[in-house]
Amino acid sequence: MARLGSWGGHPGGPDPHHVNADGTAHQHRHLHPAPTEVLSRRSLTALAIAGGMLPSPTALVVLLAAVALDRIAYGLALIGAFSLGLATALVVVGLVALRARGVVAGRMSGRTARLVPVLSAASITLLGLVLTFRGFVQI
Repeated sequence: MARLGSWGGHPGGPDPHHVNADGTAHQHRHLHPAPTEVLSRRSLTALAIAGGMLPSPTALVVLLAAVALDRIAYGLALIGAFSLGLATALVVVGLVALRARGVVAGRMSGRTARLVPVLSAASITLLGLVLTFRGFVQI
């Protein structure tokens, strides 16, 4: 969904550089995309569906055990329940993140709010490097 911006990209009115062939200035509006939510209910639903369809090693073990015991319907029911539970857990965590984002955003200053994602990414990168280094040392 788009919203209308300022005249000719200039808040004061039409741009004097936009002139018709007969020498009269004309006005036009630029369309700017409307801001979208980073994590919306629609994206949470997509996350739940994707998480529920994600292949799981545990689900494979359950299915193989069900086939070996000749109880395929029971195995499929267990996998369905597991997938539903995973999807529910993902939605609940997403909803908590939405609520927490609103609470935290109201309490942070602009500079702090810009630093949090950078510090978070740096800490995850550092943790990954430390774990990688420890893995190489053990080899």
